[in-house]
Amino acid sequence: MIRQRPANEPRAIVRIGLALLVCGLVLAGPSMPAAAAGPFTVPDNPVDVTAASAVQARERALAEAQQAAARKLMERLVVPAGGTPPRLSAAQVQGLVQDVEISDEKVSAVRYIANVTVRFRPDAVRSLLRGQGILFTERAAQPVLVLPVLDLADGPILFEDRNGWLRAWADRAPAGGAMVAVPLGDLADVGALTAAQALAGDRARIAALARRYGAEEVAVVRAAPAAGGTLAVTVTRFSGDGPARTSRSTYPDPEQNFAAALRGTAALLERPQPPATPPAAAAAPAGPGGADLATAPVSTMEAWVALRRRIAETPGIERVDIVALTAGQARLRITHSLGWERLRQAMAPLAVQVDAAAPAPAVPQPAAAAPQPPSYPTPLAPQPLFAPPPRR
Repeated sequence: MIRQRPANEPRAIVRIGLALLVCGLVLAGPSMPAAAAGPFTVPDNPVDVTAASAVQARERALAEAQQAAARKLMERLVVPAGGTPPRLSAAQVQGLVQDVEISDEKVSAVRYIANVTVRFRPDAVRSLLRGQGILFTERAAQPVLVLPVLDLADGPILFEDRNGWLRAWADRAPAGGAMVAVPLGDLADVGALTAAQALAGDRARIAALARRYGAEEVAVVRAAPAAGGTLAVTVTRFSGDGPARTSRSTYPDPEQNFAAALRGTAALLERPQPPATPPAAAAAPAGPGGADLATAPVSTMEAWVALRRRIAETPGIERVDIVALTAGQARLRITHSLGWERLRQAMAPLAVQVDAAAPAPAVPQPAAAAPQPPSYPTPLAPQPLFAPPPRR
């Protein structure tokens, strides 16, 4: 089903549009207002296709838009480390699509331009992913709060009128969906965080700004003009109580309008991120103040969130980290002060199976020249960005 033009649109507009079709690109008329987006709706799929005729160009463009929307949907729904987003054939995509909505449509005798919103059939999508054993979630993602810092000759700037990098993000925000949020840059923001504090990773100030905008993740996006008409962009992401993650990219910017850097960085931020967790080998030996590995059954992302909350609320549990997340189960690293036996007893009602306790390292004999057994220090937890709610 294709939604495009209100039924009561004057016929004269349609006749004029058809008459001008052979003369070049024309605006095809107003489109229906976009419906409220949900987890199975993918807006903003621009297409620009040239073919032998306008009809062929339109058919190809709509097929491309639906294929692109399906890729975005799978990347959005599939839990990081819970499986690989499936690659779908054109026939599979057609079976998942409920309807499409077209806006900003322009046509000529051989060219078709539009922006397409695609709505998918929820039950069909769920059935596909469950059939392939892929873990997914329908929870709406919280926006990433972007802090665009621009390097100038006199130093980095953030909430200043001459920050063109900030203006570029602000101009993009309304069309970029709910995945990226940009600060207003008002007096409250100016007093909350400076460019130097953002670059230094001042978690307390960054967290305060994130709370103001209802964001669970913050990205400090630093842009610096580089040689050859390029722009070097460093993205530092702060999320939860995990360590900061940094990535660097270089984009062409011959016209100094940030266009390529904006598109590339936004795509990076909207891509799902795997959990930052310690490797399994970092587990400390069982015992008070140590950490143990465990296996928990996981059917959906919502079930995992509820289980993790119950584990964290157990007295004596200090931290719960994901080591691996697959369809059907999660491997956990539980830091605690209970000792292995008490931990096993506490986790049993939650159907969490704690791995067998590691044998105590042998005590070397005084006469032996063997090296000392390795020590297993408990890694220090990173300073939380967002303080967890108090336990009741």
